[in-house]
Amino acid sequence: RDSGVKGGTDFGIRNSKIGNEAATIQTRAGESTNMKINSHNHRPFHFATLALAGAALFSFAAVGQAQNLTQSGFTGVLVPQYMGSGSSTRLPVMFRATVSGLTASTTYRYYVQAALSSAIGTTASGAGNPIFAISGGYVYTTGPGLSTAGTYDSFTTDANGSYTGWFGFVYTSNAAFTAGNTVYPTITLNAGGTGTSVSKRLALDVGILVQSFATTAGANNCSFIQSTSSATAKNLALLYDNVSGTGRPLAIAPVEAIGTTIASVITGYSTSSGAWSTSIPNSNANGVRRIEQRSLAANAIVGYSTDADGSWPTGSINTVNPVTGTTAIVIAAADAPLNTTPAGNGSLSVAFTAGSDGGSAITNYKYTTDGSTWTAAGVTTSPITISGLSNGTAYNVQIKAVNNIGDGTASTITAATPYTTPGAPTTTGVTSSNQALSVAFTAGTTGGSSITNYQYSTNGSSGTFTAFSPAQTSSPLTISNLVNGTTYSLSFKAMNAAGAGNASTATNGTPYTTPAAPSGLSVTNGNSQVTIAFTAGTNNGSAITNYQYSIDGGTSFTAFSPAQN
Repeated sequence: RDSGVKGGTDFGIRNSKIGNEAATIQTRAGESTNMKINSHNHRPFHFATLALAGAALFSFAAVGQAQNLTQSGFTGVLVPQYMGSGSSTRLPVMFRATVSGLTASTTYRYYVQAALSSAIGTTASGAGNPIFAISGGYVYTTGPGLSTAGTYDSFTTDANGSYTGWFGFVYTSNAAFTAGNTVYPTITLNAGGTGTSVSKRLALDVGILVQSFATTAGANNCSFIQSTSSATAKNLALLYDNVSGTGRPLAIAPVEAIGTTIASVITGYSTSSGAWSTSIPNSNANGVRRIEQRSLAANAIVGYSTDADGSWPTGSINTVNPVTGTTAIVIAAADAPLNTTPAGNGSLSVAFTAGSDGGSAITNYKYTTDGSTWTAAGVTTSPITISGLSNGTAYNVQIKAVNNIGDGTASTITAATPYTTPGAPTTTGVTSSNQALSVAFTAGTTGGSSITNYQYSTNGSSGTFTAFSPAQTSSPLTISNLVNGTTYSLSFKAMNAAGAGNASTATNGTPYTTPAAPSGLSVTNGNSQVTIAFTAGTNNGSAITNYQYSIDGGTSFTAFSPAQN
């Protein structure tokens, strides 16, 4: 602070603590003063030399001054709920987010990590190694920065000063990635252009729960899951616990080959074309019910597959409450090819990404299911629906674009099988036991897709249906934990990849077991006979029809004849 500076005086200020502090300069009325300020490390400030007249209050902020991590301006669009951990079991963690509050139409350098909530308000960017989702090939770095190519990526904001895209990081041995922690992805930005100094550190508005690979149940435990699909390399695979793909995904993984090598990945990680690898929680009653492919460039859903109960058909791969740890749960490519949408009843819906139009607008698409006969689809956008097919029959599908010049090159073959929900089972008998009912049945039609489980209702065909856990796929079906003596109206539905089919006709059943022992026995002697008084025990669900007696201390029993009850 300097008051009454003489006009025409040139001076400088050096202050090792100047940052966002205020500096007040008082000049004599009607006179002006030139002022230059340098920071202690000689980095320039954000203003030019000023001419001062009278009193003025200025705030100075040095370019390149460290910025605190703030939880603003970084909003999740598609963010996984869970992630793995471990220094030798690493996996990429991908998410889609919007960065806002930046200068319009400006290119920014950035890198992504993840931090605990305790880091918010500090100058820490977090931990982990960035992986940049670039269409020409992902880039992975263990030394993030804003100066050297390959240690940062860049994006250009829109007219509103925002950018939405895919981001990612790989967890490391840092303590932040300890199971049970919630970490928040962070983005570190320059001030735009080719600047190399940190301008902003932003934390995402939603966190991700860190889990450890384990072979036991637990909220903080996870298991390895992977597949080799027909998805396009560098796109994203998203896993959901519901068939509609609503809410936050369980996990998001890049589709290989992504063009870079990640060190210390989990054993079994595949870089084969179309492969994806990630983790899912060990405590998840729904399992994985939807796997979808989204494009890297536009976030469009390219294709998806669903399973109604989380037990995927080929090999009966169960994703419900898994406890496989680092042993991979492998989803068969046939169950989740990811380049088609689910088959319908006698139809296939083929999703695709258009190729080049060759300089002339695409006017139609054609498809074939046998490699020889081509049929005009009558559409110019994805997906193409092929009808009139037979459920349960595998078809080799190809498509090609048409423009004014003619037919283009055919796509590669994709095998697909149409299917629908299975037919209703027919009950043939009910066997009662202690707190359980065993129901024999004849299965209905499969609908073109293998039956993966059954659902049951204990209050009729219009009641609430529950899937058997673990799955039951053959006769008889056993329902446990019932109340002896209670009559239940039983109905069943078969399940396949299309969902649950129609309910069977209701059949009644009552669980029971042997009656409890009589008590309070008293004996009255008579001529060549005795009369026994007693208190009957509980019948345990079935009326008592007779009693047996023993006269040799319980070694042998004889039923009363005629019956006494």
